Amino acid sequence: MRLYSWMNVCVYAFVWTLPTASHAKDNLDIRSLLAEDKSWKFDLSYSFLTSSSKGSEHGDPTILQVGPSSFISIPTFYGEYTDNTNTSVFSLGFRYGLSKASEIRLRTNYVWSNYRHVSPTGTDEVSDSRLNSLWIGINHKVKEEDDIPALLINAEVAAYESILATDQHGKSFSFGMAMYKTSDPLVFSLSFTHQIGLRSKTDQGKYRPGNLSTGTATVYFSANETSTLSTSARLSYKGASSLNGIKKNESHTSIDLIFGIGISMNKKTTTFISTRINATDKKEAEINLTLSRNI
Repeated sequence: MRLYSWMNVCVYAFVWTLPTASHAKDNLDIRSLLAEDKSWKFDLSYSFLTSSSKGSEHGDPTILQVGPSSFISIPTFYGEYTDNTNTSVFSLGFRYGLSKASEIRLRTNYVWSNYRHVSPTGTDEVSDSRLNSLWIGINHKVKEEDDIPALLINAEVAAYESILATDQHGKSFSFGMAMYKTSDPLVFSLSFTHQIGLRSKTDQGKYRPGNLSTGTATVYFSANETSTLSTSARLSYKGASSLNGIKKNESHTSIDLIFGIGISMNKKTTTFISTRINATDKKEAEINLTLSRNI
């Protein structure tokens, strides 16, 4: 309920700031795409993701004879279960501007998760925390905006990953591009990413993660010189993963809706707050808080 309340806050803020709309050049999200030339940018973020599902389960069946040669199977127990997973992700990143059009970046992620299964037979709970990954990458602006939208490209490699509790190096790669076009006081953006995971040897066997592809369309609204509102729709495709040649899950497609606001605290510090809701099955939601500061 709180997540949907936050959506209402974003909508009310959008309406409230309409009379004071600023120029698209003041858009905080666009200004934060690249670190300034020969300077450092520090990014600190926290994400909280919650997901849940419900279903039915039964115990070992009882065989009941209903005729000379007819038998039926009757569950000894029938009930409803609930699965709930809460995940917190802490991310720390540094970016350095090689030029006005390029930057290198380093980011690391620490994950804490809690899984709970509740059924009439009892409750099972498992918690885990670990350093999840360390990524190194580069962002480059191919062209500035004119009559044609601006174009940026990026690439990253996972220098370290924890896959099935096994340390891995250089097993995942990510490539992406983004385009944006301004039309005061709006900015329209379209971005694509593709993440590839190579086969790796783990303590549980040979694991092959499913590739991930996303496409995101975003509209930014520059409310004034210190705040920007955004609304996004993201389409994602996640391929099936396998362990020792056996599928662990099926490939699937999902649609997410993302609502956010960026607030400039001062000339060097900007805060971004966003909420993501899974529009496909409405069983997953996320809140993200990011602090970005020029050093």
